[in-house]
Amino acid sequence: SLVLSVFAISVDCLKLTKANWHAAVSGKTAFLAFIQPGCPYCFKMAPDWQRLMDDFKDSKSTVAAVVDCSTKEGDEICKEQGLRGYPTIKHGDPDRLQVYHGARSYDELKAFADDNLGPVCGPKTIELCDSNRKKLYEQYSEMPVSNLQTLIASNEEKIQDLRRNFAVFAGAWARKDDGEVRKKNNSIEVIPKTDPNYAAIAEEYEMIYLDFVDTMTKKLAKEKRKIDDAVALIETSGLNIMKYVLLYRGTGDATKTDNSNKEL
Repeated sequence: SLVLSVFAISVDCLKLTKANWHAAVSGKTAFLAFIQPGCPYCFKMAPDWQRLMDDFKDSKSTVAAVVDCSTKEGDEICKEQGLRGYPTIKHGDPDRLQVYHGARSYDELKAFADDNLGPVCGPKTIELCDSNRKKLYEQYSEMPVSNLQTLIASNEEKIQDLRRNFAVFAGAWARKDDGEVRKKNNSIEVIPKTDPNYAAIAEEYEMIYLDFVDTMTKKLAKEKRKIDDAVALIETSGLNIMKYVLLYRGTGDATKTDNSNKEL
């Protein structure tokens, strides 16, 4: 049977979402395939990726998995990764993933994994952390669980505030767009159909509107990048480590994390 209609993988594969991310990757190197329905290259790669996941399904140091970018849960991860096409394979420290540029056959994938993947900085492997992350792991490990939970909640609220702010920003532009559409249509409607310059005048109004859309699109994209960067900074500067520590201390439920690694 299939987990994904376009990706011929077994039901016991590891499919990552925002819900199980921290539980699945904590202290491990990741080797992840980001996929989309309708992607022929995803389908072509599926059998080899399945073999790779089977090889590492019991690994204590490496997680090989898929992220389905067509789902709401997977799409959030995919947007954070700034993907440009599918499939995209990334590897390394889960908080600092790098794009894999090698071949996609099983032999090449397995050889790369064996040569390059292994334990990374985590609550069980603090000795592998750089000085900054080691300090954070030690700080959060010594913090009372209730304080750590409160700190996580506070940081997650900051992220939600950022996203709400963007929603307000985007909503304001959407309303302005509605106004510009009405303005354009009203301007065109009052042009006499018998005016020999009707087409040229109408086209001019259309171009004015398209210039507005182009400006709006660029401003929305700029604001979205700013929000995404701010969210990433919160996560990589401490929030992810807080969640890894809380999971390691056996209180992962407080992170709103679903520890199930199998999501169908």
